Amino acid sequence: MANPFVAMSNTQAANSNESLPLFVEYGYDFEKQCFRYDEKGQNLMVTENEALKVWIYKAILTERYRYLAYDDSYGITIEPYQGRVPNSRYTADQVSQNIREGLLINPYITRINHIDVEKRERDDLVITVDVTSIYSEESLSVTAGRSEA
Repeated sequence: MANPFVAMSNTQAANSNESLPLFVEYGYDFEKQCFRYDEKGQNLMVTENEALKVWIYKAILTERYRYLAYDDSYGITIEPYQGRVPNSRYTADQVSQNIREGLLINPYITRINHIDVEKRERDDLVITVDVTSIYSEESLSVTAGRSEA
């Protein structure tokens, strides 16, 4: 999935919320870690906030600059901070900043309310982000786990 938002800056996105097309993604089952299908075996499509949840989840799981299929602005840079740098306030701030930068390329996200990064065993991270979209003032919460590569 290439980044469809590359040509649009955050300022342009903020000014053109009314002209943005309906946000659509393939439905995703976060529990089973797979795409959702209908009874005919076709991919289910989701829109608006549900589609945004899928996009955020996939962006968190994608290491930026690693995959040629994605634009360089898509994904999150976290691996340099996993298991290689001692835990510090600076490292935590850098991880949060990278998450913020990786998500704010999406013009459908109007605000990032909160980012929580929890360290688990073996340098696995559980990342929870709380965002506000153009579709609702209610916040969306998405949680994704990242393991050291």
